[in-house]
Amino acid sequence: MTCYGHHTQPHIRVHETRWARQEVRAAARRLTRDSGALAVASAGAWRAGLASRVCGLRDAVVRARCAGVPVDVIARDGGLPRDVVHRWTAPARARRAR
Repeated sequence: MTCYGHHTQPHIRVHETRWARQEVRAAARRLTRDSGALAVASAGAWRAGLASRVCGLRDAVVRARCAGVPVDVIARDGGLPRDVVHRWTAPARARRAR
């Protein structure tokens, strides 16, 4: 994922970070909400469903970081440990620095 978002207009940046934070919170809610239903499915369906929701959360975290949302805020919004956010966003930060 390529990070865009080096906007010069502050109102665009604020909107972008708000949207990114909402996306992280929504992905975390989906993962939490659906985990019970996935648990009653077959093992294969459970793994696939869980992987899909985790991937969605990871993508939302990367987009939020690219939008300039601080790691602590992303971790709190997503209910994640800071080190997970760092691990998931390290490649995005490296690409953005190029």
